[in-house]
Amino acid sequence: MEVLALVGPSNTLISPNADVEETINFYVEGTDPGTGKVKAYLVGTPGLVKWLVLPDSPVRGLFEQDGRAFAVAGSSFFELFADQSATFYGTVAEDDNLATFASNGSAGHQLAITSGGVFYIFDLIANTLTAVTIGIEPVTMVEFMDGYFLVNKTDSRTFAFSALEDGTSWDPLDVDERSEASDNIVAMIRSHREIWLLGSQTSEVWYDQGDALNPFAPIQGVFIEQGCVAAFTAQRIDNSIMWAGINTDGSGVIWKANGYTPQRVSDHSVELGMQTYGFAGARAWVYQDDGHLFYVLLLPYAPWAFCYDVSNGTWTKRASWDATHCVWIPPRAQCHIYAFGKHLVGDRSNGAIYEQSITIYTEEVVSA
Repeated sequence: MEVLALVGPSNTLISPNADVEETINFYVEGTDPGTGKVKAYLVGTPGLVKWLVLPDSPVRGLFEQDGRAFAVAGSSFFELFADQSATFYGTVAEDDNLATFASNGSAGHQLAITSGGVFYIFDLIANTLTAVTIGIEPVTMVEFMDGYFLVNKTDSRTFAFSALEDGTSWDPLDVDERSEASDNIVAMIRSHREIWLLGSQTSEVWYDQGDALNPFAPIQGVFIEQGCVAAFTAQRIDNSIMWAGINTDGSGVIWKANGYTPQRVSDHSVELGMQTYGFAGARAWVYQDDGHLFYVLLLPYAPWAFCYDVSNGTWTKRASWDATHCVWIPPRAQCHIYAFGKHLVGDRSNGAIYEQSITIYTEEVVSA
């Protein structure tokens, strides 16, 4: 007998008489295009097994490109290797934010890092880490596009761009300021060959106009009446970007860009959860597994994370079970890379990096 009411997403509403559905540590998968006995069923979310424990914590960022993988844990910067070892390359400034990364690859052999408001360049040939003064410190995020590193100044409307293929060279005149609105830049994220500047109330999109002296300019006619409430919720996903929004009318909606138009993808259940637990320390990470593309939104004060499955537009919840106190607690992961053929996630409480897999059915977590 098919009982469809038991298979579906989370949907806990303000009125418990209306709906109190909770789907925790499962996601919905349809049987189309086949002719299965049911239209949909529930699949267990991936388990975790300890892959490596770094001697500093927490894991604040992971990055992989061209077969090399790196991590920032606490105030330490490491390279990770396929044999589950790591090499320490130096210290970085630390705060409560995630570290961000970008690389110019074989054109410049540099990896750029922002951490604790400071900008660093790691030489991928010499394996040396150097703090670089840009002139607009403190900085929040780094991106790379068309040969330039770009960083945004924290709590300002300003961002700067480096010399071509050289993150150690910054001209004090190579600074731009968003001018279409007066609110500060909260998050800066590249999408295709455009830079999205998500503000505290509104947003705009810049592009490379081809001028060697002043390469970046806002796209004329593009102005978005939606800002970003938490910088590290902004993620590239599904050839677009998603983020937690805010504007003059309120906050607490997850948006996905459709061209230059934000489309609401959160539902009332997710929005109630976000309003209940707040956005302090909120962050998101993205991964693809078994054909499903997931956006995992971690709210540190909530007992779970909200997970959006792009493939079917459903939201479910993810959590770890605290057997001592018999309560749900937020999942351990707060950042992700796909490296060495594995999904690796970093622990929000300690220096553990876990392998995440749908073929692992338990959580082997390291105590905080």
